[in-house]
Amino acid sequence: MREEDARQAMARRIECPVAWCDGAWLDHGGQGAPPDEWVHTGADAIDLPGGASLSRWSEGAGPVVWSLFIGAQAVADGTDLAAIAAQLRQIADAVEHVSEQ
Repeated sequence: MREEDARQAMARRIECPVAWCDGAWLDHGGQGAPPDEWVHTGADAIDLPGGASLSRWSEGAGPVVWSLFIGAQAVADGTDLAAIAAQLRQIADAVEHVSEQ
């Protein structure tokens, strides 16, 4: 694929029935994948304090997976926001334990 064709393919969008999905053509069968393999991704990350952000994705009709990033590093994943919060509590508990040593 030529570089210009690749850029156009990456920018191309479809109308996805998943309301929060950005409809990237390549993720939605642009290279022949059936709908149960389509990857749905949110258009924009949700910015949080401290350089953190949340994003969501799913494959086909599968569950939504939330990912917490700090910078470009994923630090937590879960199928709902409560799972992310629980992982953060575990991290906070571990930090408090280290500071007590």
